[in-house]
Parts: sequence; C-alpha cells; structure tokens
Amino acid sequence: MKKKKKCPFHRGQRIRFKNNKNKKYGIVMSSGWATIGDPDTCRIPGGPLVIEGYIFVRWTINGKSRLCMDKAKDFESF
Repeated sequence: MKKKKKCPFHRGQRIRFKNNKNKKYGIVMSSGWATIGDPDTCRIPGGPLVIEGYIFVRWTINGKSRLCMDKAKDFESF
C-alpha cells in the first residue's frame, strides 16, 4: 500500500516561489492538499475531491486578492 504524502505547508503560512528573493509572497488558504467540496454536504461519489500536490494560495494581483491553485513543490516558506 502506498503511503500518502503530507502537505508541507499549513493554513496562514506565507510562501514564495523558489529562487525568488523579492518581497512578494502568498498566503496558504488550504489546510492540507487542495480539496474541492465540503465533507458533510458533498454530492461527489466517494467524498470531496482531494488534489494531491496542489495547494490554494491567496495572491494580491493589481491590488485585488485572488485565490489560485498552485503546485506545492514550486514554493518555499520564509
């Protein structure tokens, strides 16, 4: 049986792209891997859809807050 990887980031953590040393950062909005659907009210067969390897990140783009789904391996915490 294959062991599941744990998410390297937690909700509220500030992250930035690897090898990018400028002051721009994003805030992790997911607790664990990106999950689509509420476990209590989800109608997707088998429960909510968990996308392993991706996390939800809130970025400020042109003064507006945007929620994006990005690959976790592309980021580092600081």
